[in-house]
Amino acid sequence: ARIDWSLIGTAAAAAFAAALAMRLSAHDPSLPQGLANLGNSCYSNAVLQALASCPAFLEYLRTATTVSSRCTLAAMCRKLLAGLNAARSSESLSPQDVFDIVFSSSEMRPGMQEDAHEFFEALLRLLSSELSSNMVIGQVLDAASPAGDYRRLLHQAARLAAPVEQRQQPDTPLGQLFSRNQSAIAGFSGDMAARLNPFRTVLAQTRVCTVCKGSKPTRLSTHTNLVLNVGAGASVVSLMGLIRLMSLPEPLDDVICEHCSAAAQRAALFRANLSKGGVPPQGDTLLSPVLVRRQFVQVSKLVTAPQVLCIYINRIVYGPHGPAKSNAAVNFPPVLPLEDGSAVYTLKAVIAHLGAKHSQGHYITFRRIVRDRNPAWYRISDDVVTIAGENEVFFSNPSMLFYEKN
Repeated sequence: ARIDWSLIGTAAAAAFAAALAMRLSAHDPSLPQGLANLGNSCYSNAVLQALASCPAFLEYLRTATTVSSRCTLAAMCRKLLAGLNAARSSESLSPQDVFDIVFSSSEMRPGMQEDAHEFFEALLRLLSSELSSNMVIGQVLDAASPAGDYRRLLHQAARLAAPVEQRQQPDTPLGQLFSRNQSAIAGFSGDMAARLNPFRTVLAQTRVCTVCKGSKPTRLSTHTNLVLNVGAGASVVSLMGLIRLMSLPEPLDDVICEHCSAAAQRAALFRANLSKGGVPPQGDTLLSPVLVRRQFVQVSKLVTAPQVLCIYINRIVYGPHGPAKSNAAVNFPPVLPLEDGSAVYTLKAVIAHLGAKHSQGHYITFRRIVRDRNPAWYRISDDVVTIAGENEVFFSNPSMLFYEKN
């Protein structure tokens, strides 16, 4: 019998449709696996589903668990994400083990409404810290193809720093191998763990004085995602446009310019010499430092293209009544080429936030899954999984986008 939705109301129709979708998806083995909601945990479920769509991240977890059996969080994530990519069972998977570690090691609290972006950063930070703390040199070189660049450097450093009796023991932990300089190896292993991370994104920031055109030393900063701001007043924006805005010069006021300060110092010293008949000031009569503040422009540039490019669309805007959520439409492509031609990326997953307020609502994930060379999109809301059309995906107003390098 046909159902007359007008008789039961929009809200009841939506509830019935959701219940029907849950019932159907629970018995359809062709659909991806869902995740149980453990109490306002949609934000973390959405991130875990997106990560399961990124083969490079799955390889990162494999490397971490091969490097050391003490990478507990990596092992739990690897098992959970493998379950998400396996054939669908009648019961949803539980992310409880992963949650317990993340919640115990971060400021996030179970049962509270949290932010998907914050959970993503916390999880990546904990995984990297765990890996850097448990690295074993021989296993790293054997397990991780990205670590191949480190083979020569590691062996050279071992010859210089390790005690003779430990140089030929590849299973010696790095912390013991470089026993003469624990702080150095802590930094080295941390850098190596960061480089293994497929989300590792390096930005270079150059600041130039608008008066003398002198520049400060270029600063490199490492991130796990690109943060793009929608801004207030926009109704429709494009992802490529937001990326270009990131690289436009940004004005910075009241910045000390070393070049202008040095020139002013020389001029002041010259004037002081003239006032004393050409005798340079000595001792207590030396001039105090002259600090000149100028306006600078800062330019940011992507210098290391990650294997997996995560883009966070920051929709928080500030108005007279405090922070609010921008619902501007963001147009994004299925294939994203970098403008410098260094990489081309394919969209793997989309996280969308449903709700009018940035602090409340519900997170869902759209996953692109290829089976028998046939790609398909799926909409995943905790344990409710349905097939999604491309229009639904690309008009979803994303919160986070996951692209993987071709």
